[in-house]
Amino acid sequence: MRQPGAGGGSGAPKDGWTGIQIQLSGSGDNAHLTVGVSRPGDWVVSEPGPAVDSAGKEVRGSEGCAAPRIDPMECFATSDLHVKVKYQPADQYWAFQRIETVSFLALAGLLAGFCSWWLRRLA
Repeated sequence: MRQPGAGGGSGAPKDGWTGIQIQLSGSGDNAHLTVGVSRPGDWVVSEPGPAVDSAGKEVRGSEGCAAPRIDPMECFATSDLHVKVKYQPADQYWAFQRIETVSFLALAGLLAGFCSWWLRRLA
């Protein structure tokens, strides 16, 4: 799984990533921001995550865009913060379909073989 934003840089949306959910929790210096992102066609498998700095440490309070009276999305987009995301790219769709099809065909074959063996044993 790939993790966008792991190399640091601006937290602004890159490569089509869009913030779809934002949650502010706590107050004062203990306040923190949780951001969920998506990209058309990709399958995001991680939950919304905290804003982290370039060292990968969670940032809280005004440094983490969680201060009152500021727009957290604008602050996040113009800061050096990012969110770690686990996702499967859209070009992996058919590979997953092949794996799933082969798995189900193999299980169906095993079940048919077992049923055949069981019926011959009973007869």
